[in-house]
Amino acid sequence: MPTFAGLPDEITLSLGEVSARVSPLGASLTELIVAGETVIEHVSEKASRQAFAGATLAPWPNRLKDGKWDFEGKTFIFTDLDSLQNANHGLAFDRMFEIEHRTESSVVFVLTLGDDAGYPFRVRFKVIYRLTDSGLSASIEASNLGSQVAPIAFGAHPYISVDDDCTLTINAQLQAVNDERMIPTNFVAATKHKNADGSDLRFESLQIDDCFGQLARDSKGNANATVTRKSGDKITVWQDETFKYLMVYAHHTLSELGMKSSGLALEPQTAPANALQSGIDVYRLQPAETKIAHWGIIFAQAIKEQQ
Repeated sequence: MPTFAGLPDEITLSLGEVSARVSPLGASLTELIVAGETVIEHVSEKASRQAFAGATLAPWPNRLKDGKWDFEGKTFIFTDLDSLQNANHGLAFDRMFEIEHRTESSVVFVLTLGDDAGYPFRVRFKVIYRLTDSGLSASIEASNLGSQVAPIAFGAHPYISVDDDCTLTINAQLQAVNDERMIPTNFVAATKHKNADGSDLRFESLQIDDCFGQLARDSKGNANATVTRKSGDKITVWQDETFKYLMVYAHHTLSELGMKSSGLALEPQTAPANALQSGIDVYRLQPAETKIAHWGIIFAQAIKEQQ
């Protein structure tokens, strides 16, 4: 495989057997290694720009139909559209965040929006990454610095490094039904979270680009999506109750973007696609108000039988 330069100004974090790389471009998580195992493969710049690998998604996640939305009698327009004529994944993914604070095992990125005609709301986004003994804990925080209500939604876009023999376990009641432009038209009882025989989804045959809602929660209020590798190692992406939705996307051709392994995007989101237009679970942030959501990654190595 060709070598590639990482994202701009990457920072290396470390804590015991856990290390990560992050970049202020999009406040991106660009690599995660736990106990010598690659959980997130080092993200190429091409994968970041074309597949949003590792990026922070704000002030909306996923797609916005025609790049247009209305709020309190005004229409706002974005002109940077994809091939389906949607504005994709917000404004933050390709902008340089400032580093507010940094330690050996953590970093705080900040970015203030409000200068875009399509989103003239002064909102500061703070993204925090902290390493843990078993992976990483992250948060996204939105603060309204303006004098008017600011509609927001946000999410994260980690790609878990997988192989064909991996299986995916998720537990959700609902999934989105999308039109030909991948815009949700309805939510129905989830059918894609399991195979027809009730078994977990296997990556080799997984064709999925779907949003799931009404996620099952554990005693802490977290929803969990777990990748189990052939070795028995488990990678769990967890998200708190503010992240009401999980977007799941299987990318079998990351090699075209300079990556060695395939990737499975498990994307915590506060709202589904097209939220600014539909209004579904868009948060109306009052002046001086802050909204925060937490997510993270846990790596659990399989217990090997002693010889």
